[in-house]
Parts: sequence; C-alpha cells; structure tokens
Amino acid sequence: MSKIKSKCVILAEGTGAEMAYPGPRLGNFNYDIARSVQTYNVPIYGLEQGQSASLTINQMANSVIAPLPVQNVTAHSGHGNATGAECDDSGILEFEQNPEHLGFLEYVSFRLCQAECWESGNSTTDYCFDVPSPWDSFISV
Repeated sequence: MSKIKSKCVILAEGTGAEMAYPGPRLGNFNYDIARSVQTYNVPIYGLEQGQSASLTINQMANSVIAPLPVQNVTAHSGHGNATGAECDDSGILEFEQNPEHLGFLEYVSFRLCQAECWESGNSTTDYCFDVPSPWDSFISV
C-alpha cells in the first residue's frame, strides 16, 4: 500500500515552475477574551536573525479591508521588541527580532482599542468583538 504525499507549492505565473514564497509570513491569530479585553497573539514565521518587520493589522468586517487600531503592543519574552502607536488608525506594529533568539517563529501580542459588545438578553455581555483578519493583515521587511 502506498501513501500519497501532497504539498502546497506556489507556481510561477505562466510557467508552472515551483517557486519559494518570498519573505516572512503571518500565522493564524490566537486570541483570549477575558474581562472585556481581547488579547491577540500573532505568530511571525520566517524572519532572518535580527530582522525587523512592519505588520499592518486589518479588520475583518463586511468584506471591507481597513486598518484596525490596536494597543498594548508587546513581543513575547526574549523574542524581540514590538511597538505600535496606541489606538492609531493605521493598525501598524513594528517588530525587531532579538538577534540572540534563535527561533524561526516569533510572536507579537496586542489588544484591540474598540470593540462592539453583543447583547445577551437584557444586558451587555463581557464578550466584545471587532476581529482582526489574519488573511487581510500583512507583513513587510
């Protein structure tokens, strides 16, 4: 019995030749909702040692791509430094990898500035959502 192996490859337009995806990529955003605060962790895969990157966090709302204001931008301990203007309309974060951290996977965290709260019965719940989109956000080095 043979096993079928498949892999996802990017093809050069018009040639059908395989090519490597250029540059680092963002992973799926992980989030934690506690006490009306949404904290998101963003994995960054593929930065070179000591490389810096700019992330633009866009929201996922009604098929309109627009920057999402964020706050409390931090990097995970030892991974590097992350900064961002508090609640700036640009949704831009800056990450500088710690050159001594030998990882190929880095993390940046942030909280949302604004969130729409959903009602449950006669009261507003602790759960508020204005979701950033991992598909529409991007990274540049």
